[in-house]
Amino acid sequence: MKNSIPDNPKDILSTTKPTIIKLSPKIKEKREFKINEKIFFEVLTKKEQKIKKERINGIFTSLEIFSFEPLVEKNVKYYKFPFTHIMKYEDNDLSQLIYQEYKKALIGAYNNLKNGNLFYLLYNKELIVFNKKTILPMKFKNLLENNDIIYREEKCGLVLEGREIALFFDVILNMKINYTQYIPFIISDVSFENSIAFKSQWVEYPPVKCKDKIKYHYKIMGYLVGDDFKEYYQHDVFSKL
Repeated sequence: MKNSIPDNPKDILSTTKPTIIKLSPKIKEKREFKINEKIFFEVLTKKEQKIKKERINGIFTSLEIFSFEPLVEKNVKYYKFPFTHIMKYEDNDLSQLIYQEYKKALIGAYNNLKNGNLFYLLYNKELIVFNKKTILPMKFKNLLENNDIIYREEKCGLVLEGREIALFFDVILNMKINYTQYIPFIISDVSFENSIAFKSQWVEYPPVKCKDKIKYHYKIMGYLVGDDFKEYYQHDVFSKL
C-alpha cells in the first residue's frame, strides 16, 4: 500500500489549500433608551416620599434622585452605633450587652460636642440633633417639662442651649427603654467610642422617561444625613428610612 503521507512534510503545505473565512465588519448596535414612565411612577407610589426642605437634617437609608441634568457622584464617610437602627432591645444577654455599649457610644459622641462636632440620635423613631443648639421633636415636650429643662419652641422643633443640653443628655442617658423598643441609633461624621465606620454608596441607573422628557436616575444608599446632600434637593428627591 502506497504511503499517502509525503516524504517531505513541506509538501503538505504546498498541496493543501487553506480555508479562508471572511469576517463581516462588526456592526455596533445603536443604543437606545429602553425607558418608560413606569419606573418613575413606581417610586412615586412606594413608601419613599418626596423630601421636604424642612427635613434636610433627617437620617435616611437611601435618597433616590431624578434630575434633568447629569450629577456628580458624592459619597460621605460616617460613623454609627449600633449596626442598624432597627435593633430591638430584648430580654437576653446579647441585647443587654449591646445596650450597655450603646451608652458608652452615646457618651463618646456627646464628648465630641466640645469640639463642635454634632451628632444625630434616633431615639424611639424620633430624631434628635445634638449640637450647640440641640433640636428635639415636639413629642419630647412633656419629658422636658417633667425634668424642669428650659426649652424654646421654634419651627424646627424644641430648642435647647447651654446647660439645658447637658441636663437633657443626662435624662436620655439614664432613661430606661422598654423591651421591644429599638436600641437608640447614633450617627456622626466624626468617630466616637464603639463607632462603626462606613461610607455612603452612589449608584447610577439607566435614565427614565417622565412626561416625554428624559431624567437621569441616581440612588445614594447606606445610612446618611440629609443635610450632607442638600445640593441635590432642587431635583426630584425621594427619601427612605
